[in-house]
Amino acid sequence: MPEEKMSPLMTVVSRIVAPIELISAVAALAGVALKYLHLPGADEIIMVSMSSLSAALYLRAFLKPTAIDETGAPKSGFSALLGTSLIPKTSWIACSVVVISAQFALLHLNAAREMAMIGTYVLTVSCLSIIYYVMTNSVFAPDLKPILYRGVPLCFIGWYLLMNLAPGTR
Repeated sequence: MPEEKMSPLMTVVSRIVAPIELISAVAALAGVALKYLHLPGADEIIMVSMSSLSAALYLRAFLKPTAIDETGAPKSGFSALLGTSLIPKTSWIACSVVVISAQFALLHLNAAREMAMIGTYVLTVSCLSIIYYVMTNSVFAPDLKPILYRGVPLCFIGWYLLMNLAPGTR
């Protein structure tokens, strides 16, 4: 079975997504700090940085997994489908949705609670599934650990938003 090569666009995305994610996260923290200090420009920094952070997390859903079996071929079966496709893709997209919901909550925009609800519920189930894969030393664990490192803090943020955003309010 010939090895599939990534498209040139995905090769570029795989190289730049990590630095963009890091820069965006630092800028988002700076924007939140400026907002709580009531300094001008904080809302714009939050809008740009959290949008780019969300885009970086979303793009991670489309990067190629690296799990292979003993023969060097990609893993197959239902467990492989979960570990290489369904869980990573839904987890990265849920991370993106939770970041956007936090952005909407900070900027007092509509639909923050709805996005927090969808993203947090999906991310919670995904993180529990990833914890299972990691604890059983699955071949998929190395690909799933980065999701867990980002997903657990975002789960806490999402649950905090769900508990503190009243239904029907901004």
